[in-house]
Amino acid sequence: MRQLILPGDRGDDSAWTLEGPDSKYLTKVLRLKAGDSFDAMDEAGHHFRCSIIEYSSKSTLIALGSASNPAAGSCRLGGQPEPAPATPAPRIALVQALPKGPRMDLIIRQAVEAGVADIFPLNSRHCITRERSGQEMAEKRLRRERIVRSALQQSGSALMTRIHET
Repeated sequence: MRQLILPGDRGDDSAWTLEGPDSKYLTKVLRLKAGDSFDAMDEAGHHFRCSIIEYSSKSTLIALGSASNPAAGSCRLGGQPEPAPATPAPRIALVQALPKGPRMDLIIRQAVEAGVADIFPLNSRHCITRERSGQEMAEKRLRRERIVRSALQQSGSALMTRIHET
């Protein structure tokens, strides 16, 4: 994991309590202890250098370092800020016709890792789709959001990717 994705806008917070899978991932999988540091980004695009204050079997309290906005410069792996580019990078949007089977999951993952800002799934004349209930559509949207979050954590991309409705 290159960075942890925090829910919502944490720009004004100095500490945050993680629960569930994120807490377990930090303490059990990565084996981070009190005092260890890691990078994080919230859904608003603020970047943080976090450290673990305390942890238990159910939750982890983390201190959020000062928030930086990617427009003001991003962080290198060593935590040293890079200077802001002279011209901002263009925002890339992907308009993707729905493929057969589970290929959309791979397309989403690779687009996020490549730095795509917006993904627009497109139902074209040549797509083979089936009718889905409202609950199935909600489950599919949640699955795609989990894929985006996972890819952002893995790649360390500084850009929050949004998936729009089909």
